[in-house]
Amino acid sequence: MRAADVCDMSWAAAVSRDRLVQVCILLFVATYAAAGAWKWQETRVSSPAIVAQPSPLVQPTAVVTPTLSPAALIDARRQLDLARVQEVLEAYRARYGGYPSTDGYFTTMCASAFDPACKLLEVSRDWSPTDGYEPYWYRSDGVTYTLFSRAEDLPPSGNCASPTPPALAGGHVYCVSGGGGSQ
Repeated sequence: MRAADVCDMSWAAAVSRDRLVQVCILLFVATYAAAGAWKWQETRVSSPAIVAQPSPLVQPTAVVTPTLSPAALIDARRQLDLARVQEVLEAYRARYGGYPSTDGYFTTMCASAFDPACKLLEVSRDWSPTDGYEPYWYRSDGVTYTLFSRAEDLPPSGNCASPTPPALAGGHVYCVSGGGGSQ
């Protein structure tokens, strides 16, 4: 699947335009950053000359079309989703003075109505608690937090706090942490 296919407007009804732009930007940036995850495809584009002599301003150009694997696409979505959840967590902290606490336990991101992360709905409904396949995970003491998701192509969790949610054990894990600053 090509990143350009994902970035067409055919699925824009499911997400906001701003979110679509974020996904497309991340996909193209991730394409160039991921070693070996993309291929070059060249397409020659030419313009008809207006005058009999070729113009130095009108030259054929090569268009680079990156190709991402399905695993890289889902990982890019997970990264964008967790970045959005971080924004909502910061808005929640600004409003209430702390993050929703899990008392140090791992909980899903609102997979159940009783999950502490459901409190984020009081601030915004513009975030996703799942990647479409599995729920995201959340852990917080009210002052700091860590968000977790499964990862397909990302390296093993060398940067994740230990431990990680048991449901994600045995695989690659992507995590982001925040908080701990002045409130």
